Amino acid sequence: MSNHLAIRAVTELLLGRIQTVVGELGARASAFSPDKAAAEATTLVNLFLYQTTVDGHWRNEPFPGARTRAGERPRPPLPLVLRYLVTPFINQGDDLPAHELLGAAMRELHDYPEFSGEDLAGGNVKSDVAKEVESVKISPISISTDEISKLWSAFQTQYRITVGYEVRIVLIESRRGVPAAPPVLRRGKDDRGPVVEGSAAPPFPLLTAADLADNDVLAGEPFVLRGLNLTAGPAKLRLTHPVVPKAVELTGNQIAVTATEVRAVFPNDPDLGGGLWSAAVHLDTPEGERVTNSVPLPVGAGITAGVPSEVSRDIQGVATIQVSTKLSVHPGQRAFLLVGPYTVTAEPITDATRSLVFRMANAKPGSYLTRLRVDGVDSRIIIRRPDVPPVFDESQKVVIV
Repeated sequence: MSNHLAIRAVTELLLGRIQTVVGELGARASAFSPDKAAAEATTLVNLFLYQTTVDGHWRNEPFPGARTRAGERPRPPLPLVLRYLVTPFINQGDDLPAHELLGAAMRELHDYPEFSGEDLAGGNVKSDVAKEVESVKISPISISTDEISKLWSAFQTQYRITVGYEVRIVLIESRRGVPAAPPVLRRGKDDRGPVVEGSAAPPFPLLTAADLADNDVLAGEPFVLRGLNLTAGPAKLRLTHPVVPKAVELTGNQIAVTATEVRAVFPNDPDLGGGLWSAAVHLDTPEGERVTNSVPLPVGAGITAGVPSEVSRDIQGVATIQVSTKLSVHPGQRAFLLVGPYTVTAEPITDATRSLVFRMANAKPGSYLTRLRVDGVDSRIIIRRPDVPPVFDESQKVVIV
């Protein structure tokens, strides 16, 4: 792998390749900046490195030739793309000899568009550029008139005919070491390696989903959580909410646990809130406590008063609807009243409350089926009975007059 001398080594190899042909024409190859080359009193073909960029692909790849073991990841090399300007300079007379020199240099780079390992080994030995895993390729590049004009303006010298070339990839190896962990003494218990299960089911406790009779659960209602391997030890069901500060822990006879399900009743505690709760099972096993993944448990806030009701509009056409809930609504929760096709946002909530106020602007008279939505969980407006098609709950209507 190349070290930091790689850029100089490649430039010297290019100079040598150009010198072999322009020397036969009485000129020499140089590596001046264009303004200094123009000031020289001799005929020459100048090679100027005007831009160096980093190749995006190689920057994210570890060096494949690194001497590492499985599991070790060496740092990526510094992959450079070098861009050069090849410019002939004639001290006296017209530019026809310059055209001849440029043609000779371009033909040489066209005939030999890459550096072989032998070429690299014959260059700057200290750079270790001969150890490149990628061949170093030379290709012409197109430079727009606008870009070439800006370049020569920066050189502060008169424009000369010039050709651009790109050399890629020049890899420079990182000096940082490769993190290497010590060998593994034992793989698993009794050094027998990983345990292979003859089933696609995971061997650890897992919750899969909440199995609810409706789309949500209300305070005081039972619910079921489905899962696998839930009898690995004494269980505790923990319910948490991102906004409600009070967590719920159900243990002992508060829950019924089998290998594939947990049955419980959501507490009838007004301090708890509606919305999307997270449910997880904690198991005390001989190896220590195991906690399952969390599954979402939608909990409805429940409407206790305010619907059905008859609401009058004020002179501005605003209908004020007050709704009481079974569970509190906390600051940070988003509460809406869906009045028919209209969505009405609750007045600001500064403290946990069970009384919400909704002001519906431009309210139109009529009878509307109404739902309370707290953090995406709606109150129930459908009545379901065995062997009877579901119907809307007429008691969940608001009449605006």
